[in-house]
Amino acid sequence: MNGAIGARLSVMMFFQFFVWGAWYVTIGNYMSEIGMGDLTHWPYTVNPIAAIIAPFFLGLVADRYFATEKVLAVANSLAFHNIEDQEKQFPLIRVFGTIG
Repeated sequence: MNGAIGARLSVMMFFQFFVWGAWYVTIGNYMSEIGMGDLTHWPYTVNPIAAIIAPFFLGLVADRYFATEKVLAVANSLAFHNIEDQEKQFPLIRVFGTIG
């Protein structure tokens, strides 16, 4: 794998998941600070429920308006397109998403 491409894809993956972790951990403090302390449980309650329900709607939209191959290809296609050996190189890139 080209070192520069692998590093850039790893940084991309890190920041993609870093953003989610940054707001999710601090949302309770922020809401308490602006006077919404009694509602801080809602982001932590609704997020897992949305994660369970969202695939049904994505599947509905994907089945109706898009070819299944195109929907599945969008997820990590940028990384897969730019690396030579996906089975060996992608796990190293993806681990930066977990770190993020």
